[in-house]
Amino acid sequence: MTTPVADDRRTAWSVAGSATVLSDTLDPLKLALCRTWQLLVTNGHASQTITALRLRFRNRSGGTWGAWETVTLATPIAAGVTLRVQSPAEGECSYEMDVEATASGASTPVDLDVVGV
Repeated sequence: MTTPVADDRRTAWSVAGSATVLSDTLDPLKLALCRTWQLLVTNGHASQTITALRLRFRNRSGGTWGAWETVTLATPIAAGVTLRVQSPAEGECSYEMDVEATASGASTPVDLDVVGV
């Protein structure tokens, strides 16, 4: 059985109607160099949607961030819905993940939950 090396979460992250970056207000998510990961993004608002989502990665804490990578949303993440995002390819590894989200209105609470091996 494989033991997870990444297990991190942020709850009630407040996302605005403009692009909001996780690392501007909270610590980025720790991936701990895992080779595959799964991120759950939960919209905790009663009526507002998450309209855009991007991720970026870095190899070490305090290191340089890579370019933002857009997560393609077929439709906005509706109120109360959880979206699952999986690592694009096994074998890629990073130490931290940053998230940028945009909501349809101010103060949209978003939960982020990542695990990986």
